[in-house]
Amino acid sequence: MKATVRALQVGDYDDALACLLAEWEITRAPELAELIDEVSSRVTATLDALDAKEQRKSLMAWVELVRGKRPSDVDRLLAALRHVLAAGPAHVVVPRLDELLLLPPDPRVASALVAAVAGPLGGWNRAVSVRAVKALLRHGDAQLAPSFKAALDARKARLVAGSWAERHHERGNDGRFASVLEAWSKRTASAPPAGIDEVRQALSTAPAPIAARDRKPVRHRESLLAAIYADPSDDALRLVYADQLSDSGDPRGELIMLQLDRAAGRGSAAARRRSSRRTGGRGSARSAPRS
Repeated sequence: MKATVRALQVGDYDDALACLLAEWEITRAPELAELIDEVSSRVTATLDALDAKEQRKSLMAWVELVRGKRPSDVDRLLAALRHVLAAGPAHVVVPRLDELLLLPPDPRVASALVAAVAGPLGGWNRAVSVRAVKALLRHGDAQLAPSFKAALDARKARLVAGSWAERHHERGNDGRFASVLEAWSKRTASAPPAGIDEVRQALSTAPAPIAARDRKPVRHRESLLAAIYADPSDDALRLVYADQLSDSGDPRGELIMLQLDRAAGRGSAAARRRSSRRTGGRGSARSAPRS
């Protein structure tokens, strides 16, 4: 915890959160989860919320932020996730949950998912619920069990008044969610780690977080392109790259988007013809970054 104190003393909230999250992986203490929330909320208050109005741009911004691995961005990522879980469609939710499963254990993730379980059902289906259960098991712990039970009761009440489609999508979820409660019941809350009072004291006198405009970009184009080469099957990364190209006036951005739409069976006939003309009838979204 000494490293957390030092980070707070110089206003490095990301480093402080990273230290606290490393401790959470070892010591699942409720007091530690509360401290993580408190440190995180200070930074979140200085950041703009993610715009969830346009699905594609929202997903691109979301993926770019989560892959930046900046712990202080997690709260606003989770706010955007709850929006799409409530509204859907499910195929927009799944990539976000897959990314959450790559994050280090984080009590904020589990708390957000518990709240989402009690909310609207628009973005849920089997694929979503399976991933949500995995994320709850990875990020949560026993102290969330009462809240999760209440969320499941609220969910059942929604289903009674819901549509046939919602009830159809819910098949199998009772068993999945019960497995979370069973796993959590086998864990006992840990005692708070030594030095937690010193961290609270350091937080009370820590300087304010830096303004959002002074934060370094999460991902430069070169590192994003390197990530695409490292995982050529990841279309979410390609969307982020295409958006960056388009913002700088590079026509390859539009080409990549057209090709991804074509590969997924989306887009109009005119858009498909436009994509073919740009590539001379050759090429695909998989090769677009190399053009």
